[in-house]
Amino acid sequence: MYAKNLSMRTHAKEWTNSSSFYFRPISRNEATNRRRRRTNMLMAGITITFFTCWTPYVVFNYIYDFRKSLLDGWRKSLVELAYALCLLCGLLTSLANPVLYSVLNEGFRQAVGDLIAKTTKRCGWRSRAGGREQEQRRKENREAAEAVSDADEERALG
Repeated sequence: MYAKNLSMRTHAKEWTNSSSFYFRPISRNEATNRRRRRTNMLMAGITITFFTCWTPYVVFNYIYDFRKSLLDGWRKSLVELAYALCLLCGLLTSLANPVLYSVLNEGFRQAVGDLIAKTTKRCGWRSRAGGREQEQRRKENREAAEAVSDADEERALG
């Protein structure tokens, strides 16, 4: 038992940073650190948005349930309107989360872009500007491939 606790304490010392909190060691790989920062930003954004959106609803319900005397001077229609607006504010979290994911998560943006590209390709749609640029690149690639194959034929014959 003592040996197990000792090994746990020495392991914990490796993970601490001069306090009682445990920290993940900093990676030497910059891409890993960048990915961790983006993930932390995403989680912080989602958490802040959640609390910002639901706080009016919670405060209103607290006042309505426990401090109803504060609402005595209000007409019933105003109380109902305030409740509806607070609830709407809370429900906006459902709208804000996809926006946050798309703005802060590079993998999500890539997946949505791929999905849109596959859908438009399957339907035969393409943007005019993007279509012209893609067609120009394809033409240049074909010309380069033909030049390489011509050079290979000359070497084989010569």
